[in-house]
Amino acid sequence: MGMAAAESQFYVLAVDDSIIDRKRIERLLKTSSYQATTVDSGTKALEFLGLHQNDIVNPIGSNNCLNWL
Repeated sequence: MGMAAAESQFYVLAVDDSIIDRKRIERLLKTSSYQATTVDSGTKALEFLGLHQNDIVNPIGSNNCLNWL
């Protein structure tokens, strides 16, 4: 692949408290040609990004496991 293809690859930081779900999403993203890192909490995600709890971020969220229903 050329330089343009490498530059257009997306990087995803996925956050989930379930180790099983983190492994699933990581495998799904990597097989879909995304670069992926997973962490188990919002605090760890902010630390990974070099941010603090008072910094403003624009997360994209999804909850695929609604156990309370």
